[in-house]
This record gives sequence, structure tokens and C-alpha cells, in this order.
Amino acid sequence: MRNACIVLRKNVNTTISSGIHAVLNELFLAGYQLEEVRWLPQMEEEQVIKGIQALKADFDNVFILADKTALPVAKKYIEACATNAKSKAEFAGAMISEEGRSSVFLLSNDGTETGVQYVKTACIPYLQQRYGLRFDK
Repeated sequence: MRNACIVLRKNVNTTISSGIHAVLNELFLAGYQLEEVRWLPQMEEEQVIKGIQALKADFDNVFILADKTALPVAKKYIEACATNAKSKAEFAGAMISEEGRSSVFLLSNDGTETGVQYVKTACIPYLQQRYGLRFDK
């Protein structure tokens, strides 16, 4: 299983915030390492859609991290990439979209527990069920 991530940034000088770090760390601790991370400007619709499509073609799971205020825009980007996707879960503006062999996870990186809790309560159980994997800590 191959995993990638897109971080939607507000401006050119975005750094790794504590929220981004916390979400990615939670995935790593559960055994889901990222092979590729792309930083894309959240308002560049065409660039973001192309990035999502490219990663969906090459990776099994794509995690998209966005500020809480940008989640509705990011959700539209995911829906624009989907041809026959079904939404598995939605929580606090986040979602899991499954299409064929790839899944797209939309996560908040707002620095609160929202993104981390969603990873723990929705993403990891979903991945464990989908792949039949379990990692003990």
C-alpha cells in the first residue's frame, strides 16, 4: 500500500505547523508512512485537481490536509476529480472518498485535535479494515 499527501497552503511561505505535524505523526505512528508530500496553493484549482488526479493514479491512499476554513474548497476539488466515488464518512468537514483502488482522505490541519481525532477514529480504522492490517505499538 502506497500513501501520499497534499498539503494545501495559503501562501508561499507556509511552514510545517503543529497541526500538520500532529496529523502526519498520527498516521506514521499507526504504520502509514508517506512516500510523497506535495505542497500546493489552496486557491489554484487546476493545479490542485491535477495533483490529486496524479497521486490517485500512483498511490493507494491520498491524504489532503487543509486549514479548517479551506475544507469546503478542498472537498470541491476532490469531487471534481471523482468519476464514480462514494463517500464513506464525513466528520467535522472532513471526508473519506473511495474510488476504485484509491482512497482520498480530507483532513483538517487547524492545529486542534480535530484532524488528529479524525485520523484516530475514522482513517486508521478504515485503513485497517480495507487492508486487513493492524500495527501494534
